[in-house]
Amino acid sequence: MLASALVAQETPTSSSPNSIDALVSMALANNAELKSFEAEVAVAMGREFRQRAVFWVERGRIEVVSCENGERKFVGLWEERFRLWSDKPGYRIYVIRLESEVRKAKRFRVANPLAREDAECLYVGMTICSAEERFAQHKRGYKACAFVRKHGLSLAPDLFPGNDLLPLEAAKKLEVDHAEYLRGQGYAVWQK
Repeated sequence: MLASALVAQETPTSSSPNSIDALVSMALANNAELKSFEAEVAVAMGREFRQRAVFWVERGRIEVVSCENGERKFVGLWEERFRLWSDKPGYRIYVIRLESEVRKAKRFRVANPLAREDAECLYVGMTICSAEERFAQHKRGYKACAFVRKHGLSLAPDLFPGNDLLPLEAAKKLEVDHAEYLRGQGYAVWQK
């Protein structure tokens, strides 16, 4: 079989295209199946570039193929290993305490028509950073909410909905839901 012939054969270590051409010629001479041939070319290229292994994806299966002996090891399914960036957990929800001066802003009052006058004022946001870093960014003016930049006092970790990292869509939903929950608890909340 081509696989054993290619593994047993000494592979050139130069990066010249002739070594790959020789492999192609040998595979065609042995009437190898195209898929097996492609895998062997990938392994040979891995050897040429002094790699220990290459990844091989076929029908959604991911395998690591040793460039030393051609041994294959199943490492997972494409759909499980590779997700869209937005599907990867990496977002968290945070809460910031605001000065009561923020109530003077009409936008804030309109967003909190049922808030009591003595209710604590909060901002609820979502970030990929740590909550501490995101608070510092707001205060510096980087992608900042004006209410937090001007009236932000401190983080309110006791009011965070948790520390779990979430995918983007789940985090967007939780940000809105948590702001509504806090409003229901009597807080005056800004969330954009």
